[in-house]
Amino acid sequence: MATITAQRLPGGRLEVLFDQPGSKVNTFSTPVFDELERLLDDLEADVDIRAAVFRSAKPGCFIAGADINELRTLIRPQAADAFIARGQRLFSRVAALRMPTVSVIDGACLGGGLEFALSTTCRLVSGDRRCVLGLPEVTLGLIPGWGGTQRLSRLIGAAPALEMICGGRPVDGPRAVELGLAAGCAASGDLDRALDELLAAAPDRTDPDMPAPAVSAQQTAAAKQRIAAGRLHHEAPLAALQVVRASAGTSMAAGLDLERAAFVARVRSRAGRNLMRMFFNRDRLRKERWGITAAPLPVRRPAVLGAGTMGAGVAWALGDAGLPVVMRDVDQDRLDRGMQAARSMYDYPLRRGRMTAADVEERLGRIEAATDLAALEAADLVIEAVTEDLDLKKRVLRALEERVGADTVIATNTSSLPIDELAAALRRPERLVAVHFFNPVNRMPLVEIARAPGTADAVTATALALARGLGKTPIVVGGRPGFVSNRVLFPYLLEALHLAGEIEDLDGLDRLAGGFGLPMGPYRLMDEIGIDVTVKIADSLKRSFGDRYRCPEPARALVAAGMLGRKSGAGFYRYGAGRDARPNPAAAALRPAGERRAATGDDLHRCLALMVNEASRCLEEGIVNEPMPLDMTMILGTGFPQDRGGILAHADDHGAARIVAALEALRDRHGERFAPAELLRRVAASGARFYDDAAPASS
Repeated sequence: MATITAQRLPGGRLEVLFDQPGSKVNTFSTPVFDELERLLDDLEADVDIRAAVFRSAKPGCFIAGADINELRTLIRPQAADAFIARGQRLFSRVAALRMPTVSVIDGACLGGGLEFALSTTCRLVSGDRRCVLGLPEVTLGLIPGWGGTQRLSRLIGAAPALEMICGGRPVDGPRAVELGLAAGCAASGDLDRALDELLAAAPDRTDPDMPAPAVSAQQTAAAKQRIAAGRLHHEAPLAALQVVRASAGTSMAAGLDLERAAFVARVRSRAGRNLMRMFFNRDRLRKERWGITAAPLPVRRPAVLGAGTMGAGVAWALGDAGLPVVMRDVDQDRLDRGMQAARSMYDYPLRRGRMTAADVEERLGRIEAATDLAALEAADLVIEAVTEDLDLKKRVLRALEERVGADTVIATNTSSLPIDELAAALRRPERLVAVHFFNPVNRMPLVEIARAPGTADAVTATALALARGLGKTPIVVGGRPGFVSNRVLFPYLLEALHLAGEIEDLDGLDRLAGGFGLPMGPYRLMDEIGIDVTVKIADSLKRSFGDRYRCPEPARALVAAGMLGRKSGAGFYRYGAGRDARPNPAAAALRPAGERRAATGDDLHRCLALMVNEASRCLEEGIVNEPMPLDMTMILGTGFPQDRGGILAHADDHGAARIVAALEALRDRHGERFAPAELLRRVAASGARFYDDAAPASS
């Protein structure tokens, strides 16, 4: 079936309809380009057509951009150049048509969809909230490639065009009219009348040879300032800015050549390739079944056991999603603190005006606080979130099983304990699953799900469905202690503790980590986790994996001194009001005596090499079966930089052989914790890569 159909209407009008079969959205792909090319052949030859109108049959969508399967091929630069060149040629033919052309937009018009609409004479938009126009390519590490940098700047001027292109944020219909991006805006049901009026007024055609506008120094500075203040990786927005600047005064053809070359350069770049991979991975994770075909069990009345930081966060997430939830703890004081913690998660949306006080009370009203274990009897799923202590969790789980129904799913929020041992504490171990939320629950998107050897598929399916129902991204991993997140993160943190005896400026290592793209360095991260919690998790992992998880003394000395991190006001840093954090001299004084040096990039790579090593072991042991879920866990759960693609993608870019050589040298100096994993050795020796979707990217 065709995506593009055309119908002649009275008065010489041709109505062209986009309606991609079997899809909720319209996208551009090679087959759709083939159809568009045939349509343009007809339009160029037919002298009786007086106007061509492009519309969509998809509710809420005009054209959403390039097809995701086609985008996957763009990781190969040659394929990217050919696909972009073809789109540019086709859209230039649309722009050169002798008759007026109108894009009637009543839904999302994004990326290549907007670039197509920009090639028509004018655009008529609806005021529907789903009608948004934008060029989000920079969010994928790319730039617009089908004329977006050229036609938008010529149409609305350099400054507003740069704001849209470099920020990646769409505008609605009324704003599109204000910018001059659209010729008119009408209600969805009134678009036909507005179209008739627009065509009767004979809309002006943009001169396709109009030179691109100049970008002033002030406009350049403003764009760079917005890019620096934004959350996007800076390379793609800066590349788009450079294209718009370099195009000033050039013809459309010359500007398109600049745009295409810059697009291909982005595809070849490390950040561009990794951010594109992130896009594909997110799409896959939205649908991933993890080999589970069983249907999930219904969850209508969940409960949370424990009202601490994690328990309160999980109870908040359940209540916020519309579920009535019981939060149980042993005394009212703990419950009160838990309810206050849940309430604080609404502070930001309240301040921003996104919620009212009544909204907050309604959602908090879904959380029932209880001290009696009997309050959990009616629950169909209970999430245990008590202190990370194996014996305590076993006792709690045994007591819980005695209270709940025979079919109640029991989940544990453990992040470091062996789930098989926890399951062994139950009479029906098949009902236990690990559902590891990340702190803070209201902001962290990941839920790590791990099965015990006997966990029923329906129980795992229930955990998956629950996480997705809460708006989270679930990733299923093997059930060994630490799962993926802590298993891979903690060698990095513990090595920073070893380095505390060698380097003078702990904040210097944190700054190097920030320069690498990590949201915070290892010492600051341990302060946020809680140094006491860091020690407890390390000790738990050491019981399972041996001395490579041994926690060095500087952390224990801080705990003994009551310096636990942010929650106590001091750890490696001293904390003041707001975001004030300064190196803590008292922490420095607790380190072993000896000569010290300044932190260097080699120190950071020493910590990162141990992450790569442990990630390799996770692959060896089948904790994950491929690099993607491991890297996505580290990105979504620990903040590993998206533009670096995850720790194994970083290993590919840095070079496995280089990492093995560094580990061997460190092993000679510091011992067996640096022994390279066998899989990492094999990858290094063969010259292979963890990912085989492309050759090494340029940096």
